[in-house]
Amino acid sequence: MLTRATVSLIALAAITATGLAGPLAPPAGPISSTGKTLTEVEPRIAVNSTNTPGDANSVFRITQPGSYYLTGNVTGTIAKQSVILIAADGVTLDMGGYTLTGNGSEHGISGGGIKGTSITNGVVINCNTNGISLSTSNGTILRNIRVVNATESSIAVGIAGIIENCFATQCGSGGISATAGSVIRGCTVSGSGDEGITATKSVIEDCSVTGASGYGFSVGENSSVVNCSASNCGTGFGAVNHGRFSHCGATASTSSGFTSGFDSIVENCTASNNAGDGIDANDGTSVRDCVASNNQGHGISADSRCLISANNCRGNGVLNPNTVAGVYLAGSDTRVESNNVTGNDWGIRAVGTGNFIVRNTASGNATNYSAFTSNVWGPIVSAATTPAFNANSGFGGLGTTDPSANFSY
Repeated sequence: MLTRATVSLIALAAITATGLAGPLAPPAGPISSTGKTLTEVEPRIAVNSTNTPGDANSVFRITQPGSYYLTGNVTGTIAKQSVILIAADGVTLDMGGYTLTGNGSEHGISGGGIKGTSITNGVVINCNTNGISLSTSNGTILRNIRVVNATESSIAVGIAGIIENCFATQCGSGGISATAGSVIRGCTVSGSGDEGITATKSVIEDCSVTGASGYGFSVGENSSVVNCSASNCGTGFGAVNHGRFSHCGATASTSSGFTSGFDSIVENCTASNNAGDGIDANDGTSVRDCVASNNQGHGISADSRCLISANNCRGNGVLNPNTVAGVYLAGSDTRVESNNVTGNDWGIRAVGTGNFIVRNTASGNATNYSAFTSNVWGPIVSAATTPAFNANSGFGGLGTTDPSANFSY
């Protein structure tokens, strides 16, 4: 009698004999390898003395387009100007998380007049001049790079560059810089001897700068700075002409929080606890929906032909009594509208002429409103306070129905 175990063993033997056994004779023809070559396994070029030999100015020199990678940490020497010199267009270099140490070399990675370079995922430290020096190269992409202790500039790229998620600290003269048509995004600069992040005709987003002795952010014409912060800098943000600062914050500057060039926009920004003005607006600038508080200088100082609207300026001039205004009009032809100024030495003060000032509110300033001659003001009304009440309608009043009135309360 067959048991269940016996049946199972017979079935397993049958499967083994018929289903798992292959032919014993090899196929006709020559036998070829089914493995992959080293180039197929790693289709990139290692940076080393064989593949990328250096020259009189470099430890390693890349002379052909292609994809390159580091296999370990690399170190420069005082006898070489650059640790890695890129001398070809279309080079991609993956640092693989390794560290490049200058050790006396002027530049960590450099290249002049090249196009289409991409460098990612590495650390560059202790360079005598620049960490990554590609200021005359176009179309450069840098991602996830950290540069520490470059005695001049940490990271510099040329036209149409992209710098993302990079970090620079212990910078000499500058942190991160780019020229026209570039994007700088998600970067951090700490401890720059001069300017933190600089660019022209470019976009800077989601970046922060601390401890730049000059400007935290310094941008040329037609540049946009969005959602960035500057703290403990000389001046937090500075623009030449036609610049835009949006959703940015400047605090604890030794001078002003923001300075704008002609025809610029400062919107939804905060400027607080700066030793100079919170926002210094040059001719033709619009400042709107901003907060300027506790600055030793004016909350907002405007030259001519500006628009200053819907800002909240409070507590400016606390350490510089009787000279500082929440909104200060130094020039002419500026419109000041719908601002709230509280607790300043002066609320709104116009020392220029020909300005138009309507629909503002002021409270708790040493003097709420002040102006020289030849400015245009909506009526200034002292709004009466009300006793305690419970009502759905018909109680209170502003003392005027003029829609252009400025109120003290």
